[in-house]
Amino acid sequence: MHSNRTVGRPKLEHRPLELLTAAANVFARKGFDAGSVRDIASAANVQPSSLYHFFGSKEMLFEEVYMEGVRRIKTSVETAVVTQGRPWDKLEVAAAAHLTSLLEDDFFSVVVAETIPKGTSELNKRLIVHRNDYEKMFIAFIDRLPNLTNDNKIYLRFALFGALNATVNWYQPGKDSPEEIARRIVGLFRVQLDT
Repeated sequence: MHSNRTVGRPKLEHRPLELLTAAANVFARKGFDAGSVRDIASAANVQPSSLYHFFGSKEMLFEEVYMEGVRRIKTSVETAVVTQGRPWDKLEVAAAAHLTSLLEDDFFSVVVAETIPKGTSELNKRLIVHRNDYEKMFIAFIDRLPNLTNDNKIYLRFALFGALNATVNWYQPGKDSPEEIARRIVGLFRVQLDT
């Protein structure tokens, strides 16, 4: 006979992506420190102890969410740029894919938001490796832009990510699309730098 707690729940073995999705939602809304294992379990409709069936700790769960976010955004950017040949056009569609993912995907929100665990230096080191792996794509796009000094390339990357990531603070669905916002942001840099 089954316990009342498990009646109506899908088998846990079939739910790792559901658990990651629930965790991404909680971490995106609350951050690592405020988002509890109980919150995640509740969102996934499982017992808190069930999360440890797949993830040995909250930190491991966060890292899995973070890695999934990096994987998704890399795939989105790679798919977007495949048809673009000119360097500024490639950067524009990469920025649009980045911004669309940021505004529409909890996984990627976790990657760029201030949700990273405090005081877990080993985890932070691993997260930085994942983040840097993603940023290498943009470094490559920016390196191909004509007529830019190395200093300008570095500052362009920082400024572009800053502008795109800050969009979450003012974006309003139904107004300019993420693609239009990214096009305009890249256009501002292009006017100044593409001489």
